[in-house]
Amino acid sequence: MLTEERRQYILAQLQQHTVIKSKALMAALDASESTIRRDLDELEAAGELKRIHGGAKRINGLGDEPDVASKSAQNLRAKQTIAQAAVRQIEPDDLIFLDDGTTTAQLIPFLADIGVTVITTGVDNASLLADYQISTLMLGGMVKPTTKALIGATTAE
Repeated sequence: MLTEERRQYILAQLQQHTVIKSKALMAALDASESTIRRDLDELEAAGELKRIHGGAKRINGLGDEPDVASKSAQNLRAKQTIAQAAVRQIEPDDLIFLDDGTTTAQLIPFLADIGVTVITTGVDNASLLADYQISTLMLGGMVKPTTKALIGATTAE
């Protein structure tokens, strides 16, 4: 089997299962332990999976989301450009919902002089809104540690 075919099989298995074991891959693909290890290493380096002891797990689940500090430094210019475009849609005295996130956080400094009220699920965003003395309502719910966002049934309700 070609390397690309093996790797596509591994990724397909991760779509069906959260975790896959190296031994199961070795058997299914009739490949050596070193071959599977090499495939998993390459797929991890490409950001396709997360290596764990004895196999690999799917990424992009709730527990694998990067934290706020990591995301805030990524694509900063693009986030600022989005914020500048979004603020043009807001009128004085508007009531707006500002979701949690590092892109929406870039909008906050632009809101200070508009005179809006903001509803948010973002703990960090609520704090930043308070720093700018922007009228803020915060929804209830459980705090998700990695994103500092309020989540759960209470928030949705």
